[in-house]
Amino acid sequence: MFDYKYSDIKGIEPSEFFKNILLDFQSPVSLKTGEVIPSNNRDRQKEKFTPKICKESIFQHCKFILTNDKYINFSGSLHEYLHGGTNYNDFTVQEVFEVIADLKEKFNINPFLDHIHNLEFGVNVIPPFEARAFLESIVTFKGKEFEKRFYDGRGYMVKFPFDQYELKIYDKGHQFNLSHSVLRFEIKVTTMNFLHAKGISIKNSADLLNPDLNLLLGAVLKDFCSQLVVHDPKINLKSLKPRENAILKDGQNVRYWTGLKKSNPELYKKRLKKYRDLVSKHGKMKFLETMTDLIIKKWESLSTMNEETKSGIENFLTNNRLEIFPEITTSGEKTFPEITDLQKSTFPHNNPSNSVLFPVTIEPIEKRTCQSCGKDISDQKPGSKYCSEWKYGKEGKKCRNRGSNPRNNFKRRESLIYRKGLLFEISSFLILK
Repeated sequence: MFDYKYSDIKGIEPSEFFKNILLDFQSPVSLKTGEVIPSNNRDRQKEKFTPKICKESIFQHCKFILTNDKYINFSGSLHEYLHGGTNYNDFTVQEVFEVIADLKEKFNINPFLDHIHNLEFGVNVIPPFEARAFLESIVTFKGKEFEKRFYDGRGYMVKFPFDQYELKIYDKGHQFNLSHSVLRFEIKVTTMNFLHAKGISIKNSADLLNPDLNLLLGAVLKDFCSQLVVHDPKINLKSLKPRENAILKDGQNVRYWTGLKKSNPELYKKRLKKYRDLVSKHGKMKFLETMTDLIIKKWESLSTMNEETKSGIENFLTNNRLEIFPEITTSGEKTFPEITDLQKSTFPHNNPSNSVLFPVTIEPIEKRTCQSCGKDISDQKPGSKYCSEWKYGKEGKKCRNRGSNPRNNFKRRESLIYRKGLLFEISSFLILK
């Protein structure tokens, strides 16, 4: 289900977290002299280089990071946390709950204050064919060429990297020397805006227990699998018409698709549909149909909760929200901020029961907009003037450049004027911002 997670942990003093007896923090910085043990000498020699002082502790195959004694981060696989470093077996929503509850018990991490920045979700399936056969049948995804990563001769992974996510498909059976084939189909979210744009508002660890959001994640997995382009090696090309034969031969070449999508997008769509139809009609292996069906069934199985699990999650989340919104009335009656219709509509299907369990966290945030494009950047760190490059990628960098380039260009021109020499003093007429 869920695997790797990287998050910011709020609501805990780093000094108190450091004292936890379960953690043994280590640092690449001398704790006596404060000298940084350089991992990159070029960075250390930079004039304005200010090193981050990080202390790290490994616990149950996951990492806790303290940065400058101010920030706490979690990095690691929730799956491996519970299963002793392995992630080739199933990982159910019940087990996700167990991990989140265990992190609360051992480290006092409130799931509503564990803000997620990166997340992996997917399924392990046992196909009726060799995992390697399926991997070798993959041609492209969304007209992109894949990357391969090998596991010391124990199988390999096919990866499609994009700006906000990566699609990864790999042979878990060979990776862990299992006696049977296990295929992992997984999406790694590198920017949470990828999910938010699809109406999947996962912001913290509590949202991982929201059944409506999990339903939508399963739909994304299904959609991505169906968009793969695969070929079937058992199709008898000689028995087909010349035109069909040519389409299937061309379709096995990834460069054909990448080139066609770039040069003629409309023709790319038509050829892709024709190719899919031919593989579906004449194929013997039925790779795509089988994998899509397996992914749907496995995700539904992992996401299903019994009544005991539902009740346990409900009580757990209610108690943790009480920590965020304590008693605020003199009568002793516990009250919660009113949840507006707009906030309820954030969640799929507008499920009243889930709106109570998973209300939108209400935090007073000063309204700030990008000085370049006008986009709302209230969720970025205080002092931000432009869209974050880390959050928005190339678009964020463009916003920053639109603001800084005119100033920098002017300063360069001024410097050039002074270097060439002046007949008259001009500094009194220059106004530098």
